[in-house]
Amino acid sequence: MRSIRSGRRYRFGWLAAFVVGGYLAAVVSFGVVALVSGDDRVLRLLVVLLGEPGAGRQVLFLLLVGAAQGWALWQILRGRVAGEVGEQGRAVRLLRVALYVNVALFSLDWFAAYLPWRTYDLEDLGQLALVVLFYRVLDGASRALRLTALVAGTLAVAGSIGEEVFDALDLRSLEEGSEIVQLNGWTWLLWMLLTVVAQTRDGRWGRGTVWSGVASMVLPFLVAPLVFAFIDDYSAFTPLLGVVTLFRPVWLARSAHDLAGPHPRRVRTEKKRTRAPFG
Repeated sequence: MRSIRSGRRYRFGWLAAFVVGGYLAAVVSFGVVALVSGDDRVLRLLVVLLGEPGAGRQVLFLLLVGAAQGWALWQILRGRVAGEVGEQGRAVRLLRVALYVNVALFSLDWFAAYLPWRTYDLEDLGQLALVVLFYRVLDGASRALRLTALVAGTLAVAGSIGEEVFDALDLRSLEEGSEIVQLNGWTWLLWMLLTVVAQTRDGRWGRGTVWSGVASMVLPFLVAPLVFAFIDDYSAFTPLLGVVTLFRPVWLARSAHDLAGPHPRRVRTEKKRTRAPFG
């Protein structure tokens, strides 16, 4: 009964449940085939992980990736909560569009090995749109926090674009300068951290959305120590990293879903206005 209620709760719940159910059924079926036959090539295609065919423990890791991807698909495809959309300004609508576009661009990374082109430039432009639009929409956070996030995010994206451009022009000194601006990814991580903090103060984003953002920042630092300290199997590194990276598109999609709801401050204001004068 819970799955039925979940399907009704979200705008595309039934469609998402159908797609995810079919995907998980295929993953389990070809997982069994891989364990029996020792050939996991089809299973690797399903979870979009390249590598040498294997069996046994590797198949179990691939099944873990498949289950995580099924969860991520549900989070992304189910859409916003069913019902009327809250009143939204132009910046909010643009941010929702930018978030969904970034989910699509991020998803292309899974198929990067099969694509004849690179999507780095498009991803940079998509991330720049997020930086600017989050600055405009997160009006519940302090101006200092928003400005710091804007500067950090802009530097990160500008450095990434500059690195690509100067590499193509073979301008090594400028390329190195662009790498320095990014601080090995720390400027982008700072933007992400400040944005998630601002989301918690804003009120329009749920706990699940905020925690998926936190997980997307923290878990990548834990994959290598976990693999080498507890699992002691290098073949587990890529599958587990694949699981961890799923939290970013989930955060993007859930951030867009949550924005469809009414602004909590406006709801509180309307309740005060409609409250009986002596009530």
